[in-house]
Amino acid sequence: MEKTQQLLAQITSYIHQCKSAAHGILNDPSIRQWDTVLIDQHSTILTSLEISPDDLHYAATNYQKTAEKLVKEVARWENAKGNLEADIRLTGIPPQKIEGEISKLLSDCRQMQNHVEQLNKFRKILAGTAQIIQQNLSITTLTPLAKIGQPIKKKNLFNEGLAVFAMITKDPHLKSSTLNIHDLAEQGASISVKFSKLELPDMPSIAQLIIKGHVDTCKTALEEANSFLLFCERLCSHELHNIEKFMEDLDDLKKHNFAKILSSMPDMAQTLRHHISTFEHKSRTMKEIRRMTLMLSNLQNIYSAIRYSYLPSIAERVTDKNTSFHPDIFAAAISRHYFHGIRGFFRLMRSFLTTKKKRGALTEIDLTDKISIALSTCPYYHAKEKNNIAKTLQFIDNLISDYSRPFPYDDLTVILKNSIATYGSMIEKDFYKFKPDGLTIHEDEETEKKTPKDNMLPLGRLLDKIEIQAHRFKTLQPQQH
Repeated sequence: MEKTQQLLAQITSYIHQCKSAAHGILNDPSIRQWDTVLIDQHSTILTSLEISPDDLHYAATNYQKTAEKLVKEVARWENAKGNLEADIRLTGIPPQKIEGEISKLLSDCRQMQNHVEQLNKFRKILAGTAQIIQQNLSITTLTPLAKIGQPIKKKNLFNEGLAVFAMITKDPHLKSSTLNIHDLAEQGASISVKFSKLELPDMPSIAQLIIKGHVDTCKTALEEANSFLLFCERLCSHELHNIEKFMEDLDDLKKHNFAKILSSMPDMAQTLRHHISTFEHKSRTMKEIRRMTLMLSNLQNIYSAIRYSYLPSIAERVTDKNTSFHPDIFAAAISRHYFHGIRGFFRLMRSFLTTKKKRGALTEIDLTDKISIALSTCPYYHAKEKNNIAKTLQFIDNLISDYSRPFPYDDLTVILKNSIATYGSMIEKDFYKFKPDGLTIHEDEETEKKTPKDNMLPLGRLLDKIEIQAHRFKTLQPQQH
């Protein structure tokens, strides 16, 4: 008797499992919605969501037949089980005589478990797909649908517009991973911070002024780059607004059931196609952004070159008394030339005979000292900034004001002014010709053919490129008057 009850309990368990699987899928509203969906018409969008249209079609076509067949079988099992229990309870038939019938019924129940597994698989596919559709409705999933059935010209128009959109959107899921104005703006800001924090080592003020001027040129280029990126964003503001409104419509659509979403996708894809294609009109300007990546790369390169190669090099040379970059050595050479030969002798004599002030006569040592002081402390470099000439002359006047006029004061003025210009020119040439080891320069298509195979450039030529690129970005923007 105990064995019989155990077998009947197993049958009851199987019946419960089958009823739960069958009625669960038949009474699920989200599953029943698939009866109204023409899956073949949505194969492209389903594929873009990484859903197999064939598996989905098979599940939607067969779930109801499988469930209804299982329901009929369950009804038969419940009837047979009831009859067996009645026979045991009412007729007094020994349980062992009907164990064979119970075992047969149990075997039938076990054989139908594959139907239960099939229904569970169908439900997982159908309910899972419905959830995916509602959760993943986006521009990305609509893009393949927007391209379907379009002539080549319109498809190219859409692709160009999509490329422009990817360059200017902030959406991390939609922006280009290699070319986006917001990423470029961050990159430019990062480089700008590096230049702002760049500290110049101790060196003559003229050298510092020249290097600082080149650093300022790089900062100005970064400002022009940022200004151009902002201009690009403003240029597409109307188109971006349309996309934002479209994305709001997508969010509203997500609130509906998946069947409504699927049926609305073709119209939404058509709207997306229109909005994205309008970006194509800005593609010519946006192509300049590719040049932006080159300029930012050059700016990063020149920063690294100045900080890690040039500054250590020039700092060492301006303190080395074996080179003319040392202000004392440079000044001594100028002084020797001034007092050299017969003309130099007469200058010295004239200085002794005509000087009346307490400062005394001008000697070679005095001249060397004044030149060295001027190179080391003058806060102006007139060769680059013509409006600094008057300031430079005022600095020189303060330095030599206690010398007699017109001689040697006038000579000193000319010598110091020329010394500052000559020393500055020497630093300029040194910077422009400096070619650091291991510096990679990114070239655009127009200059790549002229670049040496090792792709290396002196700092001066690289700086010229940056200035040209910055000027180009400036001219592309409407100028404010």
